[in-house]
Amino acid sequence: MVGKNGDGTIVEELNANPDRNNWEKFRKYLLRSKAKYYKVFYPKKLKSKKELLYAYAVIYDSKYRQMFKIPVYMKEKGSVHGATIYFKELLNTNKDYKEWVA
Repeated sequence: MVGKNGDGTIVEELNANPDRNNWEKFRKYLLRSKAKYYKVFYPKKLKSKKELLYAYAVIYDSKYRQMFKIPVYMKEKGSVHGATIYFKELLNTNKDYKEWVA
């Protein structure tokens, strides 16, 4: 999948700029994807709220191939907010998603 400008993938654009506007812009592509499973990854030893900025979710297809790597938390106006809001909306829209517990 190519980004709007044709220069990068949607995943790269989401990871480069994980803000609310970017999520809204690419949500339709994520909803149309053939994703089936997801797994959320956090830093091993969370020492502060700021480390949540390094959390991310990986979405896999039905053969467990990685499709998207999505940042789970984003920084906005000096504080940490969960981009999980958008991720959960994606999961609620597509009832076929299941959490993959390895």
